[in-house]
Amino acid sequence: MRLDAIKHYSFEFLRDFVSHVDAAVDPDWFLVGEYWREDSEFLAAFIEFMKHRIWLFDVQLLGNFSKLSLLEEKGDLRKVLDDSLVLWKPDNAVTFVVNHDTQPGQALETPVLPFFLPLAYALILLRANTGLPCVFYSDLFGSMGPQPHHHHPPNNPNHLHVSTRPPCGGLIIPKLLLARKLWAYGSQHDYFDGDDSDKNCVGFTRLGHPSRSGGAGLAVVMTNAWQYAVKTMFVGKQHAGECWTDVLNWCPGHVVIGEDGFAVFPVGPRSVAVWVSAEALGRGEVDEFVFDDDIYGFNSGCDGKE
Repeated sequence: MRLDAIKHYSFEFLRDFVSHVDAAVDPDWFLVGEYWREDSEFLAAFIEFMKHRIWLFDVQLLGNFSKLSLLEEKGDLRKVLDDSLVLWKPDNAVTFVVNHDTQPGQALETPVLPFFLPLAYALILLRANTGLPCVFYSDLFGSMGPQPHHHHPPNNPNHLHVSTRPPCGGLIIPKLLLARKLWAYGSQHDYFDGDDSDKNCVGFTRLGHPSRSGGAGLAVVMTNAWQYAVKTMFVGKQHAGECWTDVLNWCPGHVVIGEDGFAVFPVGPRSVAVWVSAEALGRGEVDEFVFDDDIYGFNSGCDGKE
């Protein structure tokens, strides 16, 4: 259940309402509230007032994504998680990159530039203890929307609609989702440090768990700068000697894990790379994924194009 604009009505009523839902319907219902406020300390206190029975959208984290994307390489990527709700209440935060209210032209417009979308989704999908991620429908499948009449001739039966393809050709976000399902397990090591010369490049690793995909892990490195970057990170001695490649196919080449479990992981300009063993269970599912234009209607003429 999504509880809309909850800052506009009584907190006591809402707490009583949630108690009633738990008693009369189901105590396991997932309840998420929209409290639009870039003040995670306040939202954390509200969650405590609600006895941790409600989740809230991480407004501060979205604000961080937006500001960093607009600043581009002038922004300090090491601060991307600063004061986010997931740092205060990781078990009660819902993370997101865009929703129906934050799109261009909407009441809560919070722009995240296209180059930064994959970085943001990698952060909310692949990290441990970072809330419950919510992926925007049109970022996966594209969207159809109203189109002014003057954009098409009057005799065109499709003149009321225009198609918008998902970002990155529809490939990257589904691959991040698959990477989450297959390899985002085990201990996490963060690399959000370094001096100011490293402010545009951050990374993190997941060491994998024996019960998931044979223990395969992953390494994520990203940069908001225009230069190629690298990050030395630990992925576990159990992966020594393995050959890892970028599942997103944005960073060519391969990386061999050292005997000490460390390796140097590169990333292309203004990009993200997700490095996984070339032999990891599930690699075929990810490597062979394609966005089918016909299935989603982008070659069907529904937008007035051939």
